[in-house]
Amino acid sequence: MNGDEYIEKIDFDYIIHTIHNFPLSTEFFYWLAQDDVENKIILEKIEGGVYERIGEYYIHKLRVFDGGGKFYLDKISESMNLRFSTEKELFYALLPELRQLEKKTVSEHLNGCYFTVVSDFYYKGKACGSCWEIYDLPKIIHIYKIKKAPAKPLHV
Repeated sequence: MNGDEYIEKIDFDYIIHTIHNFPLSTEFFYWLAQDDVENKIILEKIEGGVYERIGEYYIHKLRVFDGGGKFYLDKISESMNLRFSTEKELFYALLPELRQLEKKTVSEHLNGCYFTVVSDFYYKGKACGSCWEIYDLPKIIHIYKIKKAPAKPLHV
């Protein structure tokens, strides 16, 4: 491992650890960039009692995240069901409802510069949905260094 690869691994490990400090990816990105996050919805549909959404997050025009999820409308709270069924909401607006859910990681994997997480969601102890998340670590590290970096370099 050369010096640049070592610094990259430390940076990746640090950002992955930071991502783990937030129960939801939405909370991580709000912490990282607040109002600079643009959410682009690629797919949003309700079919057969299942709400599905696929989206991307951009910060300063850099695509930093892809994610998608499915929720079974008969297994989530009435307020969440109503909001999914009637409004196209940014997930920031849905945080109160999303925080009612328990998220359990099924798998996570680092492949090159992408960190992937697959999770299941539970409402009152019962499975109600699932999601997948793909984080573009070099772009996230770039944004982190601009917005949040401590006085010391990230890799120290």
